[in-house]
Amino acid sequence: MQEFVDSTNDIIWSPALICLCAGTALFSSILTRYVQVQVLREMPALLFSGLRTDPVPESAPARI
Repeated sequence: MQEFVDSTNDIIWSPALICLCAGTALFSSILTRYVQVQVLREMPALLFSGLRTDPVPESAPARI
């Protein structure tokens, strides 16, 4: 059983898969024009402000 787990682990965490994951991250970053870096300064303010971004009042009628 341990051999099976070890061989499966070697396949899953092969260098090819790690390169594929890194390439996918780089591709999606380029595709989104590095949005994670662009809004880095705004993130803490949004996280800790507690403000809602949609201006719908609490008494607005619900739409079904």
